[in-house]
Amino acid sequence: MTYKKSELKKLKEKLKKDKPNIFTSIKKPTNIKVERKIIKSDSYSKRDNRKSMIWNYNINDLIIIKKTEEVGLIIANDTYFNQKCKQNYFFVLMGSKVIECYGKSIKKLHEL
Repeated sequence: MTYKKSELKKLKEKLKKDKPNIFTSIKKPTNIKVERKIIKSDSYSKRDNRKSMIWNYNINDLIIIKKTEEVGLIIANDTYFNQKCKQNYFFVLMGSKVIECYGKSIKKLHEL
């Protein structure tokens, strides 16, 4: 059975007179914002304190690549003709070409 708006309004008023707390007990849906907490594991703080090894090579140092035993010259440690390399990588002149080498894979050639 359907009701008109005026009839519904009259019924609501009648209910309010009979039971005044009836509409306060009915809860309306609300938008609830849930705050999410980020739970970090114990090992997470250790990740921040990780140390990276920084190699002590300078520009114009003579080096030897450990695997191939080739001799090279360090040209740059971060940029070479607008080409950038990662941390602990170096641009090395090997023969007639320039290559990127990781600091762990090269060894400094001591001066005589």
